[in-house]
Amino acid sequence: MSVIERMLGRPDGPGDDNNGSLTIAPMRKRDLRQGILDTEAHAYPTPWSPGVFQSEIDQVAGGSRYYLTARRSSGTASGSRRSSKGRIVGHAGLWFTLDEAHVTNVAVHPDARRTGVATALMLALAEEAIRRECTAWTLEVRVSSDGAQELYRNF
Repeated sequence: MSVIERMLGRPDGPGDDNNGSLTIAPMRKRDLRQGILDTEAHAYPTPWSPGVFQSEIDQVAGGSRYYLTARRSSGTASGSRRSSKGRIVGHAGLWFTLDEAHVTNVAVHPDARRTGVATALMLALAEEAIRRECTAWTLEVRVSSDGAQELYRNF
């Protein structure tokens, strides 16, 4: 168990929430149509376009980006976008520069907010930054985004 897991009381291994219904996995281009773009549109006044996401995902292979999705098991969340692995309820990413990790995006669908999705995504991002031996972790947040500011204070 990592220091971050102990700090936040995370009992299970990476990728699972307390009841085992949340799965964190690498983002794929096909995920854009399966829930990422919908969540992004709900989360931001000016959401990223499909082209921006595709460009970011393309950069994952080179090591300068890291993007994840959060899926909720089919039996635990409402909504029409589902796959055999569950419905995408959130996504997040990092941009690496030298020894720094910058959080580029964290978004959770309104139906899944306040259920631990953003915390699980942030934990997975933090674990990757630690794995890559980053010495700094940065992000930007809107002044009006009280929920995000509260989440980030925990980190």
